[in-house]
Amino acid sequence: MLFATLQSRSRNNMKYFETVIIGGGPAGASAGILLARRGEECCIIDKHSFPREKTCGGLLSQKTLDILSELNLNLAPESFYLNKTNRIRIANRKKIIATFDCKNNFYLADRKIFDHLLINEYKNAGGIIFENEKAIDIDFREKTLLTDRQKIKYNYLICADGSKSLSDKLIKKKNFGITIEADIPADFIQFDNHVIHLDFGLNNDGYGWIFPKNEFATVGFGCTQEKGKNYRVEFKKFLADCGVDKNVPVRMKGATLPFEYSDGKAVFPEANILLVGDAAGMVDSLTGEGIYFALKSGTLAANAIAGKNDVLNTYQESCTHIFDIVNKSHKIALTFYKYRKLFLVLAKNREKKLANFCDNELAYYKYGYNNYISRIFHSLLPSRLPNS
Repeated sequence: MLFATLQSRSRNNMKYFETVIIGGGPAGASAGILLARRGEECCIIDKHSFPREKTCGGLLSQKTLDILSELNLNLAPESFYLNKTNRIRIANRKKIIATFDCKNNFYLADRKIFDHLLINEYKNAGGIIFENEKAIDIDFREKTLLTDRQKIKYNYLICADGSKSLSDKLIKKKNFGITIEADIPADFIQFDNHVIHLDFGLNNDGYGWIFPKNEFATVGFGCTQEKGKNYRVEFKKFLADCGVDKNVPVRMKGATLPFEYSDGKAVFPEANILLVGDAAGMVDSLTGEGIYFALKSGTLAANAIAGKNDVLNTYQESCTHIFDIVNKSHKIALTFYKYRKLFLVLAKNREKKLANFCDNELAYYKYGYNNYISRIFHSLLPSRLPNS
């Protein structure tokens, strides 16, 4: 293959790449694909080999599909998602609050398949990847990356290595969300293959989900991480609520997500570092969505580097709208969970308004959370209130 024939330049017996990318997930892969296609000298470092497991519900919104389309991937959409549906069900434990249809579909993917396809696109574009190799340290002065196998010199370093990683030393994140999930075969759980089930009746500030993927369902929940709390026990309780027998063998997977107000820092000029995706704290606090931001920031980073003109400032400025959405979503999440019971009461029988909110704010960020809480609150109120 073409990528295997490319040779990196050497400086003092040290490998050199114009751009080094830590992490081969959607953020790193999208940046790598664009750079490799443009003939830019780059490599990806990943601590795993592909295909690899990834803790993620795998729900892709329409705006995510739009970015994938812009990447001009040489694969049919059906190859990276297992199911699609526009129907959402909101629940409070076992009580159904509302079921509604959105204008846009949501796509349910298996991240093991999805990420592997993206990495193959990168390889086919001529990109070099070092798999099963862990990034250990960054020398800011020398602009070198130390791994457990080698030392690589770079001009630009893209950190796409997740929330708790090497790049975490650059942004001191204090608050994290935690997600736990498991893939349950259809033989062991009853689910509607045409409905995304969201449960907001958990005993914490998060929600649970059942994502239907034809022959199995991804069941999980996400919330703010608290020290000393046994989330495995909490997850087993949620599985029981979903009708999964306690004797069914379950392989749990867990991961952390950034959950806090972002300072909007996406670059470290002193070492030519660009942060993308989870590493930059780019996660929607209300939904936990991160794939869209990963792909978006990865493409913005690649475009800035390929543009050659004031790379760091160009990338930083291009991320402004992302951080705006992230921070507004965080404010909404804090208020929503504070008044969750009230919101669930107001959501009862408000299917059209809920669908409109999901289409505008989740599928596209059409309004970008611009009107904060008031818009969401009033959208759930009855159109005509009784006279007092």
